Amino acid sequence: MKILICDDDLMFAQAVHDRLLEFCSRNGISASVIVHSSAENIPPELLPKFDIAFLDIDMKPTDGFTLAGNIHNAQPNTIIIFLTNYPQFAAEGYEVQAFRYLLKTKLDQKLIPYFQAAVEQFRSIRKTVSFTLSGEETDIPVSDILYIESAQRTVFLHLTQPSRLQPKLYATLNAMEDQFRPLGFLRIQKSYLVNMAHIRKFQYNTVTLSNGQILTVSEKHYTKLKAQFSLWKGKTKWNIS
Repeated sequence: MKILICDDDLMFAQAVHDRLLEFCSRNGISASVIVHSSAENIPPELLPKFDIAFLDIDMKPTDGFTLAGNIHNAQPNTIIIFLTNYPQFAAEGYEVQAFRYLLKTKLDQKLIPYFQAAVEQFRSIRKTVSFTLSGEETDIPVSDILYIESAQRTVFLHLTQPSRLQPKLYATLNAMEDQFRPLGFLRIQKSYLVNMAHIRKFQYNTVTLSNGQILTVSEKHYTKLKAQFSLWKGKTKWNIS
């Protein structure tokens, strides 16, 4: 697991670094932790390699929100935890899908619990599922699946990086739903099972996915589906403390 700490207060950043490494060492977690004092010091080729990033918001010339956006453009699955002294910045964190918002004054109480939650999220993101495709056993990361589509008795996997031959298998979406619901998938209508981690907008009759694709939602079950999505998002996404 690769962890980034970016804060222009190097003493504070080093304190975060030392506590994270101590926790990882005591709990058998394999991790490398990199500290930078500004976004400008981070080589662009490293941005997609971070699994968890602790970012100070109030940095110059590039602030933490901008850096978070750049990281997510390079790697959407990076887990962002903002560090700041200013709680008024909280609402802006939603725009870059922050996982947690940590006031620096609460470092002693919150750093390790938030890091533990981030590690669990990391493990969830890295989960894979096995399929038999064209007679071969294939492992596909859950995070790579945008949604699963059913057409009669054929199920198609729509991935974040489409291949020339779209993965498909013979199964029912009902059976797939039982397997994928615990992994964060939502049956938005009879033909679509959607990875909620890739939902960017949930409107009355549509959802918009991370690749910009729009899928229709069951109007009859919209209220129930929106509640399920909101509950999932509340458990897995952004918290302020």
